[in-house]
Amino acid sequence: MKNLLGAMIVLMFALVVRGQQVQIIFVPTWAKKALITDTVYLMQNDEIMVEELKFYISNIALQHKGKVVWQETNSYHLLDVNKPGSLQFTLTKPTDIKFDEVLFSLGIDSITSEAGVLDGDLDPTKGMYWTWQSGYIHVKLEGKSKHCPARKNRFQFHLGGFRGETNSFQNVSLKTGNSNRIVIELPVDNFLEGIELSKQYEIMIPGKQAVALSKRLASLFKLKTQ
Repeated sequence: MKNLLGAMIVLMFALVVRGQQVQIIFVPTWAKKALITDTVYLMQNDEIMVEELKFYISNIALQHKGKVVWQETNSYHLLDVNKPGSLQFTLTKPTDIKFDEVLFSLGIDSITSEAGVLDGDLDPTKGMYWTWQSGYIHVKLEGKSKHCPARKNRFQFHLGGFRGETNSFQNVSLKTGNSNRIVIELPVDNFLEGIELSKQYEIMIPGKQAVALSKRLASLFKLKTQ
């Protein structure tokens, strides 16, 4: 009897620790299909090729009826379209928690940026840290456009900054329902449609342009229809 009771306690403890898994999947898209790098896409009278897209998703939380009910600890994820495995991850929450909204941030907050060199996805060797200004690049988007006057027709948008008016860190909230699989679309074509690449094709430092483009990009996240 004691052995049976002990086994039940161990099982209950294991279930509490394991909790319920919620899968988060990000899908960068072009014309509503998964974005493929190094592929020529037609956009109006231009030819666009995206070579690199990397961005930080952080501070993930679940909300129910306007109240945060769960937050991920050490919540920093570097998503890289050239590394498909990085575009999805799993959250483990208590089984009794219900939610109807997911919250997250695009970029790395000021406290973390000022903390200095860190590891994991925050390791500067990932190529997303400005050592000269001690801060993270929130989003890195690079590619080619037929109309871009830069060398080899390349555009480069490195969006970052965490101080004052140059703070390009953005918060996002999406209504989800109580689903254990959340697919979030980022329409890259819609983002580039709003940029005149013949005139605006390079942002490599914090500033008003980086803030404006970060706001625009954050506004484009949406639940992907299945």
